[in-house]
Amino acid sequence: HKALRFQIPTSYCGDVARFGGPFNFVDRAQTPSRQKEEAQWEVPASRWASILDGSLTDGLSIVTESKYGFRAKQGILSLTLLRSPTVPDPKADQGSHTIEFAIARHQNMFCNTADNVPTAAMADELFTPFVVLPSQSCKAVTVPPITFATLGSVVPSWVLPSYSTTSFCVRLHETAGAASNIAFSVRSNACVQTINFNEKVLSVLERASRRDGENYYEMEVSAYKIVTLRILFDSINE
Repeated sequence: HKALRFQIPTSYCGDVARFGGPFNFVDRAQTPSRQKEEAQWEVPASRWASILDGSLTDGLSIVTESKYGFRAKQGILSLTLLRSPTVPDPKADQGSHTIEFAIARHQNMFCNTADNVPTAAMADELFTPFVVLPSQSCKAVTVPPITFATLGSVVPSWVLPSYSTTSFCVRLHETAGAASNIAFSVRSNACVQTINFNEKVLSVLERASRRDGENYYEMEVSAYKIVTLRILFDSINE
């Protein structure tokens, strides 16, 4: 009945700490004020947790590959690495382990440098394997089909081909709990739609401008919202 925990003392003693979840986060109190909070020996989170200052904009983050038990109390952030209960599995976590995680400054928004990436984006990309072309006959796309100029606190989660049209879909989600403006460009022969999870068209975006063979778009993403863009080439509309 033992546990191994990685623990970081910090000077970030705001009212809450932030714990990642699928397309969202949960703020929990750092200083216990009720028995329920005092009894939280650890809490679950999906891949990241941040201990914050009073402004909720600065702090320290732990981003993990596959560990989900965190604790943040009175300026101390910790991650449970191993545990050895005897029930229900008397051999739980026995043997050799390779545990990967990263420590970083908490960020709510994309900034002008590559080092300033939102913590939620780090969790999406840090331990994602590279796409490797298996042979010389496979050629990578040299011109990206979509380029983001401004993202703010909006994080691209994934890109995949559409199952209903000759196009591809980009899933975005807002990660800081505040509305954010994004700007992006696509090739001039493309149409951009917003769709729901079933690929039903919700709207067709109007371009803000056109230059150098590219269409430029701007849109606002409200707090916590999940947005899916579908990019259709050759101006295909449904």
